[in-house]
Amino acid sequence: MVTNAAQHVEELAHRDADGIEVSLLWSPADDSLTVSCVDARTEERFTIAAEPSIALDVFHHPYAYAARQHIGDRMPVTSRGEALVV
Repeated sequence: MVTNAAQHVEELAHRDADGIEVSLLWSPADDSLTVSCVDARTEERFTIAAEPSIALDVFHHPYAYAARQHIGDRMPVTSRGEALVV
């Protein structure tokens, strides 16, 4: 998956269940990992920065990590329509 010409992001894992899509993404430019979560039913979405040691756990439990980082239901979104949590 390429977000734009300047930033290449690779999808390492993806799952979809009951209208909720979760992706584990890697940016080779800065070697960062993020987990993106989209609920197609409510159109809510968020992205969580993930440390390499817990990235798979964040991928499997994005809502638990979102709650730990105090992500609310109505978050500011990026120009691509994604809420960004660091």
